Amino acid sequence: MLIKVQSGEFIDVCFRVLEKSDLKMYGLTRRNGWFDWASEFKKKRNYMFGMFVVGNTKDCQGIIAIQEHTENQLIHIELMEAAPSNRYDGPSRQYKYVGIHLLGFAMHYSLQRYEQFEGFVGLMAKLNHNEHYYQRLGGICANLINGRPYYFFDDKASRQLVNTYMPGGVQLCQR
Repeated sequence: MLIKVQSGEFIDVCFRVLEKSDLKMYGLTRRNGWFDWASEFKKKRNYMFGMFVVGNTKDCQGIIAIQEHTENQLIHIELMEAAPSNRYDGPSRQYKYVGIHLLGFAMHYSLQRYEQFEGFVGLMAKLNHNEHYYQRLGGICANLINGRPYYFFDDKASRQLVNTYMPGGVQLCQR
């Protein structure tokens, strides 16, 4: 559950598949402070998901692009982003723990396809930015790729994070 910054209230979230047409519909554009997500739709391997507050599927709180790397038996997080209104350093931050829920979604996705991915999730971290955060969550630095650390989370770390932050599992948004 997210935490509403202003009140400390716990907030349930849901996820749904995003299509390219959703970017305009939900205002998920650079002009509104988002990353250029249209470029991520050009990558054929990406699956895109939006995170919303249950009962309010008009305002996307975060987006994640994942890839199924069957050859490495893991779910790779290509990119994830909190909404501009949820950025850690934002002056008018609405919700806390958006990033951990996006990561938790990828972990849940991997655990649900255990025979293929065994709960493993990987991502490339920003150098000297998120490394301690990923380590605290059970991430292991497996390699450096072009000078950037590649972290993976095994099934134990995935289960622990999902059980802690998403104890009821992942909800899918109702249309």
